[in-house]
Amino acid sequence: MNATEIKVENLVKIDEKLRNELFDCNGIITDTDTFEIAMISKYEVNLLIYGEEIEFDIKDISPVELTKEIINKTELLKGILIHDNFFSGIIKLKYNSFVGLYEFYIGDFAVCFIEHLHQLQNLFFALTNTKLTIN
Repeated sequence: MNATEIKVENLVKIDEKLRNELFDCNGIITDTDTFEIAMISKYEVNLLIYGEEIEFDIKDISPVELTKEIINKTELLKGILIHDNFFSGIIKLKYNSFVGLYEFYIGDFAVCFIEHLHQLQNLFFALTNTKLTIN
């Protein structure tokens, strides 16, 4: 990943070995492997971990693959309506088994393919100017 494709509040993963070292040496047990970005620079990223910002090299983070389980935790299932000068319709995600990726729709118009959670978060923010809620 590089700093140009992510933004503050995106969820990302950290390298598994580094994650295990971090949590083992601090005696922390976690049931998650995704963490929110608190700050980004060209080569570093601060992740919010249990209320504290911890700095990582940007090469140690990776994208979270978009899955049905993640989509089910978002507000997209409620049917969010977009209406502006270019698009009008309800936001939907449909799995395209031929390509193996999710397609992002506004109404009946396929906008793009989405592979990772941060891509969905960024697109949602660009279209609605609000953070995508993930429970």
